[in-house]
Amino acid sequence: MKFFPLSALSLSLGLLLAPHAQAADSVAAAQSRIQALQSAGVAADNYNLAKAQCWVNAANTAQSENDRSGFAAQALGEAGQLLGALEADKNAAPRYGIASNSSLRPDLAAKLKDLQAQAGAHCAAQNLACAEVQLARAAHGLERIGPKTAAPYLFVAQCALDEAQQQVAACAPAPKAPEPQKLTLDADGLFRFDRADLADLLPASRAKIDHFITEVKTWKTVSAITVTGHTDRLGTDAYNQQLSAARALSIKNYLITQGATADLVSAKSVGESSPVTTAAQCPSSLKPAALIACLQPDRRIEIEFQGSKD
Repeated sequence: MKFFPLSALSLSLGLLLAPHAQAADSVAAAQSRIQALQSAGVAADNYNLAKAQCWVNAANTAQSENDRSGFAAQALGEAGQLLGALEADKNAAPRYGIASNSSLRPDLAAKLKDLQAQAGAHCAAQNLACAEVQLARAAHGLERIGPKTAAPYLFVAQCALDEAQQQVAACAPAPKAPEPQKLTLDADGLFRFDRADLADLLPASRAKIDHFITEVKTWKTVSAITVTGHTDRLGTDAYNQQLSAARALSIKNYLITQGATADLVSAKSVGESSPVTTAAQCPSSLKPAALIACLQPDRRIEIEFQGSKD
């Protein structure tokens, strides 16, 4: 058996491992740049930073798999460009773009592009960036060897996109609730004086309610209808509470006769507790007739509809 001198064997191993050692140093250098940017205030979910990290991870994986195709160097080059852009401008716009290959899961490429364009994309930056890198690596594998080489990277990309889709949906702002529609009616013009029964509902105000109902019937959904009775401050609290409650209940029943779902309609009375006027506007020193006229806005019925027009 022939033995090589230790120095010669060491030299031979050094020559074989030198390229990998250099690549490892490049990975380490890129990782140091990423950490420096994070320390400088660039968030970990910054798209360019996340994408650079995915490229570095891909390069590290490639060299651990003894991939001699040159992919690791290409990946580190991509990472270097992204890091350079961030080092020049921490607010650099996201750099989107994947390898194009018509035979390489165009559905995943389309899904990636769609998610990147959505308002909540920043919440899924890491998954979207890594999906982009995995698609690029799959394209590289397909070109170099064939579909079997690309398949694992496509699977990882698909998993990342599925998770990103959930993150984007959870991050998207909730649709703004439509403003409730409210109809406020003069109670004195709604019922006959000091009355509250449905039979005492005056025709003119009934027409206003009917017009409002016709409009609300065009809505896509109605989730709640609230009828609130109000009085002025004249009279006792107990009487005012009773009168406003009776009037609100009468309007509730009228709405139900016009097609409103009974379970969606509620009636409440607040008596004199929520006036529109102030004591300064309508002082008690006014003559009775003048004070009654001044307090007229307080005597009212409010009908509020909540739902969606579209």
